[in-house]
Amino acid sequence: MLLADNGARVIKVEPPGGTPERSEPGHRVWDRGKESIVLDPRDAADRPKLERLLARADVLLHGLTAAGARALGLDHDRCAQMNSRLVTCAVTGYGPDGPLSERPWREALVSARTGRAAGQYGWCPGPSHVALPVLSVGAALLAVQGVVAALLARGSGGRGQHVATSVYAAAFAMSTPVVGGTLRGEGRAWSRRPQGPSPFYGAFACADGEWLHFGCIHPEFVRRATEALGIGEDVAELARDPEFGNGMRIRPEPLREQLFEVVARAVRRRPYAEWARILEAADVPFAPVRQPHQYLDDPQAQVNGVAEVRDPDAGAVRQIGPPVRLLDTPGQVRAGAPRLGEHTHAVVEEGVRDATSGARWRADGDGRSGGRVEGAPPLAGLRVLEIGSLIAGPMAGRFLADLGADVVKLEPPAGGDIARQNRSPAFLPLSAGKRGIAVDLKRPEGREVGRRLARRADVIIENMRPGAAERLGMGWDELRALHPRLVYCHVTAYGSRGPYAHRPGLDPLAGALAGVEMRQGGAAGKPAYLHFAAVDHAAALLATGGILMALLARERTGRGQRVETSLLDAAALLNADAISDHAPSSPVPARRQYGPHALHRLYGTATGWICVAAGSDQQWRSLCGALGLDELATDARFAAASARAANDEALSALLECAFKERTAEAWLAALEAAGVPSAPVVEDYEDRFHLDPEVAANDMVVEHEVAGLGTVRLPHRWLRFSMTPTRPPSRPPLLGEHTRAVLAEIDYAEAEIDALRERGVIAWEAAWVSAP
Repeated sequence: MLLADNGARVIKVEPPGGTPERSEPGHRVWDRGKESIVLDPRDAADRPKLERLLARADVLLHGLTAAGARALGLDHDRCAQMNSRLVTCAVTGYGPDGPLSERPWREALVSARTGRAAGQYGWCPGPSHVALPVLSVGAALLAVQGVVAALLARGSGGRGQHVATSVYAAAFAMSTPVVGGTLRGEGRAWSRRPQGPSPFYGAFACADGEWLHFGCIHPEFVRRATEALGIGEDVAELARDPEFGNGMRIRPEPLREQLFEVVARAVRRRPYAEWARILEAADVPFAPVRQPHQYLDDPQAQVNGVAEVRDPDAGAVRQIGPPVRLLDTPGQVRAGAPRLGEHTHAVVEEGVRDATSGARWRADGDGRSGGRVEGAPPLAGLRVLEIGSLIAGPMAGRFLADLGADVVKLEPPAGGDIARQNRSPAFLPLSAGKRGIAVDLKRPEGREVGRRLARRADVIIENMRPGAAERLGMGWDELRALHPRLVYCHVTAYGSRGPYAHRPGLDPLAGALAGVEMRQGGAAGKPAYLHFAAVDHAAALLATGGILMALLARERTGRGQRVETSLLDAAALLNADAISDHAPSSPVPARRQYGPHALHRLYGTATGWICVAAGSDQQWRSLCGALGLDELATDARFAAASARAANDEALSALLECAFKERTAEAWLAALEAAGVPSAPVVEDYEDRFHLDPEVAANDMVVEHEVAGLGTVRLPHRWLRFSMTPTRPPSRPPLLGEHTRAVLAEIDYAEAEIDALRERGVIAWEAAWVSAP
């Protein structure tokens, strides 16, 4: 979809019965702008037609395991014999290696194995089914990143290569855990409340039943919220406890509980509209908690882009517009989702004509690039300047660094990135692979350093509020005048223009606006906060994909351009299947948060929880056998899929009782023997992800020694390239660690560098975070 939105001709090859996602509510969004043809790679009559397509294609994107691709003759080696320039990309469940690599997968199973279900708290006890396709969207965004990076590496005269990613890898790209013996307790003390992790970072009901979500990430915002809510005296009383701190890192649960209740009482005093006026005037980060369908009529969403397409079956359909925007080569939603096989005849006939004439679909490139050097990472030699804080901007820089770019992270000398200042362990995986410099861009001499860096850069990433970069002399209009080939990416909270552009914004606030939290809350009718920063990481992936597409466009035009995306765009993409017109009104977990229906949900056992995903009638019968409940398979209430749907509550209750009889280990062994897809619900995964056999087999962990922290372990290698392999990222930089070296590269003399440091314009520290 994202490639089609940005001008690629995408031909979707489907089996005679169509692909499974056609039954999903998101099909009308995910398949928009494509052509559909029906071909069966196993059919001898269809095979030549498919080979003619492959001979002319730039990219083959599929979801086959290595063995599955070989069985169909769609492995890269076989495809390269037909078309040496072809980039093949496999998006699988568990990655190319490891004990699970050839197993069928469902998102819920991967979510359970990687700790997402156990770490997602709901309004009932136990883990939660994650209602949104977070990991699948993450894997899709990784695939776009890998495909475009491979096209850049190929250039106009090079060879294609194979790219691999997985839903398992997306679990790390969408969260970035970190493990280190001295890191425990460094970050904010989290609460297991469904409405949010801390009182000033959670959702509360207003007097009219509407909900609002706070997003206060530093003490000044907490102070403003306290004043706006009129709870100064209550908070002052609680603050007498030395464990209260600044209201953000309250560790004792009873104290945190008291503050939650103080805030809840205050918010219940007024309707949402009154609070919105008060909080906006006080510049407190907040957002309304909306239902998914309300997004389409939101004024900020309409500024960012709401598309209306003509669906061949449903008529006019509104849905999200392109979630990343390239201002000089803008994408567009060109058509609705096609009917099954709608383009088969035309595409096959075109293939016959082109095969006879030897034509390709179109000429590729203008001869500017001969491709990257084989063996070097795909972005080797590319220079990136990152000016950002927290997650979305820095994570985009991390993705580019992992692809081989030289990423220079510019931080203010007074403490650095906000995540570094907050001593958040997340700063470490976000910053790995980069060089760090500390420059005060508020000073004229610091702005000159910034401009010199910009002249040498291929890419700039910034995620400040609109207007902030301009005040620092680092805005797009000023820099493009200095450097017309510059690609400039701005990641905002809500958009660079529009009614919310000026507001402070964060991951959960964008999620609240786009219906993410209400969808996760499900039938509870109350919002549930996503306890991992999926929106931030999705925005980083969108930004990376947009940057790479802009670089690819630059190969053809010679010009750079501005790239924009936002947390709100990312939240809408995650929730796109629920936002679209004609989507079900409530695509939510079952009434007790454990899954969409009895055969696709979480179950408690005698020891812990498991996830079951029995998708077919055969798997249903096998499940009955494994449970020792063969009579259920013939019970009129459950024998057919339609009957099971009508009696889902009764079936869930029966299965709940059955699963309580044995341990999780015993059930998983029985279900595996019976061929029923299942997985353990793994707890505390982020503390031991590096011990996961799947992670080890796919070489997804790197270790570093960090001053003051000892050994830390970080995730990497969420993308694998056959010809231009990525390398493990370097240690996260100390504050300003590379300032001297980088300034020397842009022609500052040693005496000038020393003078700038003396005046406090630049800095470097001997620790990962400066002293408090």
